[in-house]
Amino acid sequence: MKKRWMCSAAVLALSTMAAPCAYAQSSVTLYGIIDAGITYFSNLNGHATFVANDGSIQSNRWGLVGSEDLGGGAKAIFQLENGFNLYSGTMVQSGVLFSRQAWVGLTDTTYGTLTLGKQYDFFWDNLTQFAMGQYAGQYAWHPGDFDHLAGPLHINNAVKYKSPAFYGFSFGALYAFPSQSVSAGTGHVIAFGARYDGGPFQAGVAYTDTHDLGLNAPTQAGTTLFPNLSGAPVVATSVSTIGAGASYRYGRSLTRLLFTDTRFRVARDNGSMPTYEINEVFHLTPATTLMGGFWYSKLGEQKFQNGTLLLDYALSKRTYVYTSATYLRVSGGAAPVFLGGGSAPCFPTGCMSAQGSRRPQSGSACARGSEAAKRFRERGFRRVDEDRSTKAPGFWHISQPAVCRQARACIHRVRAAPVLIDSSDRRCPGSLRRRREPNLHRRVPSVAGRGRRQWPRALR
Repeated sequence: MKKRWMCSAAVLALSTMAAPCAYAQSSVTLYGIIDAGITYFSNLNGHATFVANDGSIQSNRWGLVGSEDLGGGAKAIFQLENGFNLYSGTMVQSGVLFSRQAWVGLTDTTYGTLTLGKQYDFFWDNLTQFAMGQYAGQYAWHPGDFDHLAGPLHINNAVKYKSPAFYGFSFGALYAFPSQSVSAGTGHVIAFGARYDGGPFQAGVAYTDTHDLGLNAPTQAGTTLFPNLSGAPVVATSVSTIGAGASYRYGRSLTRLLFTDTRFRVARDNGSMPTYEINEVFHLTPATTLMGGFWYSKLGEQKFQNGTLLLDYALSKRTYVYTSATYLRVSGGAAPVFLGGGSAPCFPTGCMSAQGSRRPQSGSACARGSEAAKRFRERGFRRVDEDRSTKAPGFWHISQPAVCRQARACIHRVRAAPVLIDSSDRRCPGSLRRRREPNLHRRVPSVAGRGRRQWPRALR
């Protein structure tokens, strides 16, 4: 079980400027958001520290949005939006000017809106408004933001349709052709959504299925998704998410409920991460807003819990200050990682370094395996590296797993190679012994490159 506290205080300024219209009933608007502040982490790499953090509750951006009246209720529309890092002045996605949105289309009051280009899915359109991350930002989003509520899924090559509202109901669909962007999915994307706006009551549903999507789960959420996966980034065969949310406003209070469920399929592994959230927004005064909420998420044996409070004060229509506090608690082998920051994730198979590679965790199974290497050599074990490119210092690699009760060793995998740990250590989990037994006759390449069975000398 791991816990973390986070407190942040920041100032956000929102500036909107309309450019002079070149033609009647046509407009181009320059807009932007700047968010900067200081965050205190109670546990960042094992230490409490302050961090200069920008985009805490709103990602920094600037963009252009425009329209031209075509008559008869029809308009030509476009939007270009760039994301940037305030403290460094760099673009969020190197080499991509408009990394957030870049689309053009037609809209009609009778037939709806058709747009083409880089766009968001319907989780952003229909469900983000029910999440406490809408107010509290990056420290309140669901684990890894795999359900796209913060808008990380900028879908390339997308064709999107949204219907006009019929008595408060509207719906939409999106299809994206394969692209070269791993972060947005190199396969096709299918998405649907619907929403209802009926005065004080609002509701929305959304579904997105993305193929061949690149995921860096340890950095995003402090998990490798599945126990047998390493900490390296993976390309998921399919990531499908379904969600539903609703809110009701009464007086100065707004109650919001939200549910999302993300299903991952990586090679032969698959599993789902359901998340349940409830939050309350209360306007103390016209200029002061208080928000509090809680969500619970689960992936296999891994559990995530987040409680967040936020106090926001508007200095003007465009400038306001805020302070927030978040408590994150995880268990089941996951690491406490916020979407916007946190310590390097550590797992039984090692820790993720800042560069995303693994290093032994002090006192962990990996470290204990390194300490036992000399004893294994004395017992006749030979070191055979399955893949020299993934060899980690201090890790003891052999090409064939051995069973604890026979070799007096416990096996745990790091990347593609097993690590042996002295079974006399009571911390050697019996579940790993049972898990590795079916792999005793697995054929793997030897150092010389020939595939053959190699057993530790103690078992021959």
